[in-house]
Amino acid sequence: VSTAKYNLVTFIPKNLLEQFRRVANIYFFIIALLQLATPFSPTGRYSTALPLVMVIIIQMIKDGYEDVKRHISDNEVNNRKISILRNGEVMEVCWKEVQVGDIVKVNQDESFPADLIGISSSEHQGICYIETSQLDGETNLKIKRCVHPTSELIDPNALLKLKGVINCEQPNNKLYNFTGNIKIDPDPKPIALDVENVLLRGAILKNTKYIYGLVVFTGKHSKLMMNSRNPPTKRSKVEKITNRMILILFFAQVILALISATAITAWESNNNHQNNHWYFTDFTPLASQFFGGFLTFFILYNNCIPISLYVTLETVKVIQARVFLDNDIQMCYYDKPNDLHIPAMAKTSSLNEELGQVEYIFSDKTGTLTQNVMEFLKFSVCGVEYGRGSTEIGRAAAKRRGEKVLEEQPIPNEDGFQFADERIMENNWKKEKCSSTIEEFLTLLAVCHTVIPEVDKNNHIEYQASSPDEAALVKAAKYLGFVFTERSPKQCTINAAGVSRTYDVLNILEFNSTRKRMSVIVRTPENEIVLYTKGADNVVFERLQPGQEHVEETRALLEKHAAEGLRTLVCAKAVLDPIEYERWNTEVYEPAELDLKDKKQKLADAAEVIEKNLMLVGTTAIEDKLQDEVPDTIATLAKAKVKIWVLTGDKQETAINIGYACALLDNDMSIMIINAENRSSLKTQIRMKLKNAMEGKEGSNLGLVVDDDADDPNEEPLRYTFLRLCMLCKSVICCRVSPLQKSLIVKLVKDNLPGAVTLAIGDGANDVSMIQAAHIGVGISGKEGLQAARAADYAIAQFKYLKRLLLIHGRLNYRRIGKTIVYSFYKNLTLQLTQFFFIFFNAFTGTSLYENISLSTFNLIFTSVPVIGFAMFDRDVDDENSLQYPELYTYGQRDHYFNIPELLMWILNAVWHSLCCFFIPIISLGFMNSALYEGKMVSLEELGILIYTCIIMLVNIKLAVETCTWNFFNSILLWGSVAVWFLWTILYSVFYWVVPDAGFFPFNSLLGLGRKYYFNFYNSSGNILFWFTLALVLVVALGRDITWKSAVRILPWTKQLYHVIQ
Repeated sequence: VSTAKYNLVTFIPKNLLEQFRRVANIYFFIIALLQLATPFSPTGRYSTALPLVMVIIIQMIKDGYEDVKRHISDNEVNNRKISILRNGEVMEVCWKEVQVGDIVKVNQDESFPADLIGISSSEHQGICYIETSQLDGETNLKIKRCVHPTSELIDPNALLKLKGVINCEQPNNKLYNFTGNIKIDPDPKPIALDVENVLLRGAILKNTKYIYGLVVFTGKHSKLMMNSRNPPTKRSKVEKITNRMILILFFAQVILALISATAITAWESNNNHQNNHWYFTDFTPLASQFFGGFLTFFILYNNCIPISLYVTLETVKVIQARVFLDNDIQMCYYDKPNDLHIPAMAKTSSLNEELGQVEYIFSDKTGTLTQNVMEFLKFSVCGVEYGRGSTEIGRAAAKRRGEKVLEEQPIPNEDGFQFADERIMENNWKKEKCSSTIEEFLTLLAVCHTVIPEVDKNNHIEYQASSPDEAALVKAAKYLGFVFTERSPKQCTINAAGVSRTYDVLNILEFNSTRKRMSVIVRTPENEIVLYTKGADNVVFERLQPGQEHVEETRALLEKHAAEGLRTLVCAKAVLDPIEYERWNTEVYEPAELDLKDKKQKLADAAEVIEKNLMLVGTTAIEDKLQDEVPDTIATLAKAKVKIWVLTGDKQETAINIGYACALLDNDMSIMIINAENRSSLKTQIRMKLKNAMEGKEGSNLGLVVDDDADDPNEEPLRYTFLRLCMLCKSVICCRVSPLQKSLIVKLVKDNLPGAVTLAIGDGANDVSMIQAAHIGVGISGKEGLQAARAADYAIAQFKYLKRLLLIHGRLNYRRIGKTIVYSFYKNLTLQLTQFFFIFFNAFTGTSLYENISLSTFNLIFTSVPVIGFAMFDRDVDDENSLQYPELYTYGQRDHYFNIPELLMWILNAVWHSLCCFFIPIISLGFMNSALYEGKMVSLEELGILIYTCIIMLVNIKLAVETCTWNFFNSILLWGSVAVWFLWTILYSVFYWVVPDAGFFPFNSLLGLGRKYYFNFYNSSGNILFWFTLALVLVVALGRDITWKSAVRILPWTKQLYHVIQ
């Protein structure tokens, strides 16, 4: 495999192509060509080419360094050794030589070199254990099963004789799906293959001595590499505005060039001496004069757009992300059970400033607002509730109703089990009236799952589960006397109240977000075929056999548990007729399992056929506690005018109570609930709620709770009505939503509110589509793996860190980046406008006021470094005040620091400063006819040095005026740049004298180095008038700025919140 972008042949052309996708680079390239290839350049041939080459080389070095690291990593992986069976013998080859159809042997703790179908294993019945942390971030072990007919075929000689055919899907990036079948000679009957038989490249073999696997996908076709593609490119709001600003400046440059070209054409027309002076014979036509003049002035003003802008921004953003955010100790979470520190991590630096402008947050609930630590608290059987104790959410709901709250909690026995009830514990359930149903309920919990038991040296059982819910339910059965002890591909064994019982697992109908349930079909030791089901109440109840007892009591208990914020499941069973089951299995299920095109849907259809006429067994209630500081974080973000939407799969009652517990809803809110059974009713409810809200009948402080299909924004007319209603609400909770619906809701807001910045935050694979749909995706490094964190733009360990991410890092980054960009435009305009003013004093010839090399280094050396210091360290208020006054965040939402009017203000400031920098020296030196050195009049070069020095000093001191925070680093960067200018000009003034132009060393002539500067600075600076003029420029120019800033702080109608805090 190769993850590198370049090789030796493609590096230069491909990298150049990428760099010239930037409009600014194309612009400066055209300017450089005009300077090099035409006679119209007034600023020298290399004044743009040299800086552009430097910028491109710096970017090339950065890209090349990163790509070399990729090559080194690729070579290390590709040259790993693996044993394969090929050409009748066992041999060792490199990973890069493995081919489809090879049988490879992988030993314990080795990674799989390709995507394999498990053929056989050292473990009993072909089981093996793998760790997939490199694939999905999950560290818990997963069980895989080898193909049944060959599962115990471990003799290499026998494997060499193995013949067969595999038919499977095309390579794709779906880690959790695989469709195919295998025919092994001489048996003609195909055997279905699914994801349980697949060992993916990047996974590691654990707790298994070795396995043999058949290679199906290699290299770039493996699922790991198919998932390595870059996520969708996101551009920040600031970047889009910047492009518009560059366009404005470009047109301003064109207008200046047109004015100048028109002026020189008029000058030539009014001063045509051809008739009066016979020796002027070579006259240019006016049209050609206008065209040539336009090109001359267009080149002269090319620095209106700063050539260093992109390099400056990229440098600043990388430092903001990699140095400040990634190393923020206050956003580093200590995972005490695993003794692990989990820092915040920026996956991209291009959206730093976007974090300061968020208006809508879309949050998952489980694992994001809650801890995703599931603890079995209660259950019900025959309409009777078992288990005592209250939840944090339940206590908050009771307080809200004015009820007395008991704070005591049962003592948990173990993680995942917080159940306490003397009627059940220690086998007391046998004395209950419904003891047989309780026994069936506990059996269902111990059997209906896909959990893997692991027994350590002390015979202690640890359960490896695909979700915390599954683990909590199996642990509950264990501590209530029904211990799940062993699993094989076709059997599972439990210890039921001291009696060992083995069940044949006939079928597993897996859970997914559409089915909202999972079932297993087993053959009991009594030879009965039983279907066990557990799932969401709405999908299980509609499949129950009519006329059962205790259904209404059970519904009431489910409502009660949901009100306490508990996660509920309904458990049911059906005893199947053997003949009907066999017909269903052979005619419906097995063909669906072997289907290569639409296996997932056909298996779901097959499950629909068999999951019916169920008998109610009981319900479970699991607590998922809120994370630390979630209510405070949500309340703080609400003060920052951020609207928070929670998108959850929970039922309505659970979602509402969690909303109150985490401060998303409060007692002062008017809560609107939309819960419709059909689309017609849904439309009526949404339109009625919208009408009432717009007329003020619902109050001004609104919250919205939407259940099930109401938040499915697929129908065009309805989605906009739904969005208008949501925009009137302070908080929105969408219940029972699927992963697809989550992403559609995010897109609904993102696409229809162009100015609003959206952020989606979640922790699981089902949140990835939502995270990638939003402007900014934030992943929680949680218990459901790292899929969300890897797909996100930023990763944090807890929801509480979102407050610091937005209110501190986001707000400061937005302010810093915004001011950096407008300041960069300002300083270049200040320089270029003096060139424009100068044309009125040189007969519109386009002569440059400044020496070429100094002009080229204006952005690269003298003014770009200080602004990097500003963008790294400046802060208007400290972190404590940023959190104490979240209202400061609203400045980013309103584009306060970065917008077109703000740019125009800086342009006007540049006009004023350029007027001061040009006309004060002109008046001081020209109108006074002052002699600067040995009685000589001031030269063009000496005038240029003075004005250039004024500009260098002025723009840097202007940055100092804008700076709120000073430290050693930004002080050195700013004042050091000023010092570097004086050091540069002192040395450069003698450069032509120290390094004379000679035939064998002609670069002075080629580049024009030093000639115009020769001793000019010494001539200028030796006169007190030089320094007086410089001081006068600074006082007059900055006097207006300081006066204006003081007035803004004093006048009540212009004073801002950050002024008061400062």
